[in-house]
Amino acid sequence: MKRIQIMAAACLCAVTAHTELVGYWNFDADNCLDQSGNGYYGTMHGGSYSADVPGKLGGGKSIDLTAGNHYVIIDSVDYGATEDPFNFNQSMTVSFWAKGWPAADWSPFVCKLGENAKGWQVRRYQTQTQVWLTLRGTTTGDLSGQTASASDGNWHHIAVSYNGYRQRIYVDGVLDRVNRATGSIAGAAERVVFGARERDSQGSIEQYSKVKLDDISIYSDALSESQIKFLAEGGSPTNVLERLYPIGYWSFDDSSISDSSGLGRHGALLGGGGYTNDVPAQINGGKSLDLRGGDYYALINSVGVNSPADPFSLGKNHHRFDLG
Repeated sequence: MKRIQIMAAACLCAVTAHTELVGYWNFDADNCLDQSGNGYYGTMHGGSYSADVPGKLGGGKSIDLTAGNHYVIIDSVDYGATEDPFNFNQSMTVSFWAKGWPAADWSPFVCKLGENAKGWQVRRYQTQTQVWLTLRGTTTGDLSGQTASASDGNWHHIAVSYNGYRQRIYVDGVLDRVNRATGSIAGAAERVVFGARERDSQGSIEQYSKVKLDDISIYSDALSESQIKFLAEGGSPTNVLERLYPIGYWSFDDSSISDSSGLGRHGALLGGGGYTNDVPAQINGGKSLDLRGGDYYALINSVGVNSPADPFSLGKNHHRFDLG
């Protein structure tokens, strides 16, 4: 086996080459037109457009559904459409900003039914102050968040994702909860609704949330943690797929296995080895990792063995990531 002797830097990036932005609504022009280019426009029933927007978005408009039983429905997609673009199989992401907490138990922020064993929802957890992700058809089905910060009456970024083996909830760009789940999300005939839920073919609406919402985007695959953070910092949903995002970066310049990506994936040097000033000229200074002289390696031990939150597991193997 060839041994890596000196490593100047290591960086892993998440690439989402097959991810599609299915729909994106920013409401900035006082309408519910789809900014993704796919034409999935919506219609507001009641409600209004508001200049009260998240500070990180730097202006524009939001939708204000707080004054009554108001909602937006994506009615450009027919009820029961054969090729419904919002019926996902084993991967998806929903991202949005919300202000206020859903008025009734289990009321959704954004949903496509998510009841009667069909569809999906991002909603309030019962009487509690946590976000709840519902994916009907998957083995886990439901996942409750942990933080209550999103219910404090201020603007917060909320995102959920599923990649076929893990469900994730993020609040303000930080991973709030992750759980293992497998299986396909069961398709639903009902349409996507913001701030309420469509329950049948007659277009009956229920579970009004009475919140403000902004910058809602839906993707056909699970975005990475760094991509979610980009959106939570005010990044545009139309740009998030054009970038590479590090899921770990170790420069060794401070003589440690510290992760400089900002995601906290630190490690430790085990068995021996050390750090050296011998670095490539192109890097122009700093330190490298020297693993010569024995069975030495660096282990990224901030991620536990078999952790469901393992960012380096691209399939279903749950061994920890190591260098050298």
